[in-house]
Amino acid sequence: MTNHGEAVSSGPFKFISQGAIVQEWLVGGRNIVLGFQDPAEYAKNNPAFFGATIGRWDKKFWTGPNKKLSSDGSEVLVYSYKSAHLEEQFPGALDVTVQYTIRMEQEEGADVSILEIEYEAQLSSDSPEDWAVLSMTNHSYFHIGDKDTIEGTKVTILDNTNIETNEVDIPTGQFKKFPGIESGEPFELGPEKPDIDHGFALTTDVANVPMDTRRDIPSFKLFESGHVFAFLDIQPLSKGHALVIPKTHGAKLFDIPDDELAEMLPVAKKLALAAGVENFNILQNNGRIAHQVVDHVHVHMIPKPNEEEGLGVHWPAKEANMDELKALAEQLKSKI
Repeated sequence: MTNHGEAVSSGPFKFISQGAIVQEWLVGGRNIVLGFQDPAEYAKNNPAFFGATIGRWDKKFWTGPNKKLSSDGSEVLVYSYKSAHLEEQFPGALDVTVQYTIRMEQEEGADVSILEIEYEAQLSSDSPEDWAVLSMTNHSYFHIGDKDTIEGTKVTILDNTNIETNEVDIPTGQFKKFPGIESGEPFELGPEKPDIDHGFALTTDVANVPMDTRRDIPSFKLFESGHVFAFLDIQPLSKGHALVIPKTHGAKLFDIPDDELAEMLPVAKKLALAAGVENFNILQNNGRIAHQVVDHVHVHMIPKPNEEEGLGVHWPAKEANMDELKALAEQLKSKI
């Protein structure tokens, strides 16, 4: 835990508790985020909210950071904040955290620093309301050039589709192409043009929204290709019980591209051969009736080593020993 405004360093990064601000990110000895050397300036002279965690608390002091290590040895800093009911007129009391994960990697012989930011919020147990309005993001401004201004910086936008706004900058819900900028083609920032203050769309296909969920549930990967991923079930119905999932998310089989579906059964076949079983179930279940919290497509390969048990499938299964699953995963992977 730090005093208010005190900077905390981790590798090439510095953070301060006011606003859970990213104060410094050194690349090649240069700070690429705009801000102040003196942390006190953020309280007095920061109308642009440089580096702050934006929400209903961008100027507030957060508790922390609490430091810990992730499973791969990366350092993690976690700031927390309790937002009172009707703070800045927003309903609901919230317990909020922002987690910064710092990774150092090598790419083509060069040191590369990576900052991952994760937000989490939940209604406080003493909240007088059972709902809240929330929108969180980081408000860092980046300057990666070697000049005093961004003039001359070359930028590439993978998709020039941007969100249309009305005269008071409220999104209309429509998308349009940004004039004069081509998707995937570099362009140069001038002293005034192009005037970009827009929200660009990462995807406009609402039926195919990628989701990254991170928890500490163990996973034992058996196989991965460009289309599918296979892993052991951690609540197996029998030894070697595995699942094959497509990399495209879909609620039903009909939502998955044919090329991904075409690879799922051959992978299930590989798993059955690696497990050394002749009798097995291939199951594909969906929806609430299959106890899915988030609807998705997957295929079970369930070995049935005992003929007297028949092909019946009986849930719920029991939690397996994780050490035994890990050893089994290594054994199966060597045979795939």
